[in-house]
Order: sequence, then structure tokens, then C-alpha cells
Amino acid sequence: MAGRNNYFKLEMLLLCILYNNDCYGYEISKLLSEGTNNLINIKEGVLYPILYKLLENKHISSYEKQVGRKIRVYYHIEPSGEEKMFEMIKEYRKLTVGIDNLISIQVADNV
Repeated sequence: MAGRNNYFKLEMLLLCILYNNDCYGYEISKLLSEGTNNLINIKEGVLYPILYKLLENKHISSYEKQVGRKIRVYYHIEPSGEEKMFEMIKEYRKLTVGIDNLISIQVADNV
């Protein structure tokens, strides 16, 4: 039976985006799309549950900021979120090496 996608997690990508700058939801979505050359586009219905889970686990925090007439909720990575991000990146890189190894062994001449 197929399990969850363990190759990469969107949580890892969101934490990577927040690593250098605090961002609001739409900005996160836009940076994710731009940073992946439009390969990953995330809808609000997927983005916000991930952000809420990261908030619940205290990997990120949030604060409100008034911009013009709007109040935006900005998200900020916490030290535990940085630890989680680096852990996920290490796992992602290990999996990438393993997958590349399998491809080179099995079908390298045809790729």
C-alpha cells in the first residue's frame, strides 16, 4: 500500500522560505512557485493547514502587521523550526542520493 510522499515535504519548503525572511501567506505561495520555476503551486486550502500545523508544533510563530488598509499575518521561523528544516533537508538529500544511485544502476544508459 502506498504511503505518504517521503521524498520531500511541503513543510520543508515552507520552512526554507521562512528561513531568511518573515512572510505572509500569499507571499509564501508566490515565493514557492517562483523558487521552483512554477513546478509547485500551492493553493490556500493546502498552504494554511501546513502553516497551522507548524504553528501548533511551535516551529513557526505569527504576528499581525498593518500594511495600508490591510492587516497581514506574517509567519516567522523559530529555532525548533530551523532544526526541523535542517533535519528534513538532510533526509531529502539522502533520499536524492539513493534515488540517483538506483537510476544510474538500472537505466543510466537510457536517460
